[in-house]
Amino acid sequence: MNIIKYHHAAYAYVGSALLSILLTLILGGTPERFRAEAPFLLIGLPIILFIGYLIYTQHKWITRIFAIFAGIRATLFFLNSMGIQPHFDFRNFQMEMNRISSSLHLLFLINGIAVGIAVYLMARAGWSNN
Repeated sequence: MNIIKYHHAAYAYVGSALLSILLTLILGGTPERFRAEAPFLLIGLPIILFIGYLIYTQHKWITRIFAIFAGIRATLFFLNSMGIQPHFDFRNFQMEMNRISSSLHLLFLINGIAVGIAVYLMARAGWSNN
């Protein structure tokens, strides 16, 4: 039963990452921005697949670490969907929340929901006792 949890988590991680890349490529904005971002997004594909493989093969600590990182990512997506852009200054240990828009951004909301589902499934697999 625990194997299935890791498989679900791996599929959700890879699926949410691919959805995020596709949405960014399709709805990412201007052609100039697309040309600038596309190579970096495409370089990430093998990395995403490798991490998905590690989760699929039941690496508990990798699954836990990426569940935490994905949780932070989902939180940022949800904040961005509400038009809030957090800024972290690690030199002075300060955080600012800048309001960039008052409208709902569906691109960030969809990404936040997809990553949130992946976080749940990775946490369920990584911290499961059976």
